[in-house]
Order: sequence, then structure tokens, then C-alpha cells
Amino acid sequence: MAEGNFSDAKDLVDAWMASPGHRANILKADFKEIGIAVLEGEYQGNKAWMSVQEFGRPASDCPLPADSDKEQIDGDRAEFNIMMDQKDALKTQMDILSNEKKYKEFNALVPIYNDLIAKINALSKKITAEVNDYNAGIQTYKACAGN
Repeated sequence: MAEGNFSDAKDLVDAWMASPGHRANILKADFKEIGIAVLEGEYQGNKAWMSVQEFGRPASDCPLPADSDKEQIDGDRAEFNIMMDQKDALKTQMDILSNEKKYKEFNALVPIYNDLIAKINALSKKITAEVNDYNAGIQTYKACAGN
């Protein structure tokens, strides 16, 4: 925003172009759209030119992560929740067998349980990497869109 004792709109634009910050924004190639409002009015009892500049670019210039990326994360999270339910059920079954001193049956479930835990851990790491990649894509979009 600019406000001050500018003699006319040209004087205001000249002042913008003389300002390193305003000039950089006006000439920045990343911006493809600009909105400018200029108003001659009264400010603190004096004639004044007031103005505002808005710079932007179409959102379509800024790539969002693919919907399929979010769908993959959601699908993996659903699979993770199913596996966690299976783990809990298996652990409950193993606790019962242990309490009943049915060690042969208990020992038969140990490798199944350990295999399930390994799969859960691997899926957890995969989901973490997917979420990190997705979030990086969102940050890239926000940086591009100027948010």
C-alpha cells in the first residue's frame, strides 16, 4: 500500500519503481496477475493518493499432489488399521493360551505374531514416507501459490 503526497498516479507509479521492494514485485516473473487500485482522496485533512497492489498467479500454475497419492495413503492407513486389529486379536489369543499354560499352541502363534509385527512396522515406515512426500508437495504448492 502506498499513501502520501503524490501529485498524480504517474508520480505514484514512479515512486513504486524507485522502491526496491515494490519494483521487485512489479517485475517478478513468477507473478502473472496484478491488481492495482488507486484513489485520490483526503488523508489527515490533506489531498492524498492512496493505492494498493496485489500480485498473484493462477492456482493452475502450482501443482498439487496427485489425488492418487492421498488415496494411496488412505488405503495404506486402512490396511494398517486392519493389521493392528489382527495383532490385537492375536495378542489376546496368545495371552489366553499363556494363562492356560498351553505353551505348544502359544509357541505356534509366536512366529505368526512376529511376522505380523514386521509387516506392521514396514507399512508404518511406508505410510510415514508417503505422508512426508505428500506434505512436501503441499508445501511446494503453498510456496508457488504464495501462501
